[in-house]
Amino acid sequence: MNKTEFDLLNKNLGEICEHIPMWGCKQNIEDNSLISLSKVTKLYTLSDLNNYLVRKGIPKDKFDYCQRRWFHVQCAWIDEYLFYKQEGVKQNPNEYSKEWDVEFSNGDRYDIKSTIIPNWMRKKFSLTELFNMSNTIINTLDHSASNSRSHNQNRMYILHYSKKGNDQTSLDRVSCAFDFKDKVFKYVANNIEDLKVYKHNGYDVILVYIIEQEDGDFKMHLEYKE
Repeated sequence: MNKTEFDLLNKNLGEICEHIPMWGCKQNIEDNSLISLSKVTKLYTLSDLNNYLVRKGIPKDKFDYCQRRWFHVQCAWIDEYLFYKQEGVKQNPNEYSKEWDVEFSNGDRYDIKSTIIPNWMRKKFSLTELFNMSNTIINTLDHSASNSRSHNQNRMYILHYSKKGNDQTSLDRVSCAFDFKDKVFKYVANNIEDLKVYKHNGYDVILVYIIEQEDGDFKMHLEYKE
């Protein structure tokens, strides 16, 4: 990704993030294969995507799935870009690698995984309680990780949370807080040595919380080494 692509996607995703349909079924390899990952990242607007689906004769009942996947892929693609655009952070030259996405100035490499705190945890516990349940969160996310991913990679989870609502629309809105994320990721890159690292099943994990406040402002939450 480059700045021109980021500026275009940042504007477009911000305008439509509250109108993306749900998957319609459990995410699966067969439906993912309807559009290649390399093609998804070259469709910069929802109109581009829909026109492509029509041209390729994708069944209408798969449009919701493809739109939801397109949205998540683009958000994840931007999050990676917002890291490797920072001074001292390197992008993996193989942008489709399953091993790592970015390398920080201290040499540590991480796969950037933008996601949410599991639904059952958000419903049961307050945000303050969740901050003290990092190992449980990591365990749950690891258990639900795609089997197609490498399971010995270091992971930096970007966890989206909204105090305005526990619904998917609110979480999608947090996903698209890219201008705020840019500031957070710069801070993370500059303070990578000070952040708490969890050891889990042979790999390192760092948690970065992006939180939407009741008034619509955003804040971050990070954990630091003792």
